[in-house]
Amino acid sequence: MGSSLVIALFSVVLATDYTPQTIHYAKHYIPALCLCVIRKITELEEELKVVTNNMKSLEIAEQEVCMAIARCRFMRRNNVTQIL
Repeated sequence: MGSSLVIALFSVVLATDYTPQTIHYAKHYIPALCLCVIRKITELEEELKVVTNNMKSLEIAEQEVCMAIARCRFMRRNNVTQIL
């Protein structure tokens, strides 16, 4: 949907005098605009879920790294050698 059409639709919504042309826009294009908005919201919600999952994975990885560093420091401090 072009930006000029979106601007025209918003001018229809904000219009105070409803001419036959503004009524035509309202009847035919506002439902399409609503569908576009709903699709975009759904798309953004899906992206947010992906970002949330990525953040959780990064937090878990960070915790694992911190634990590994703490183990290494403990072993170095106590002169512990691992037997492989």
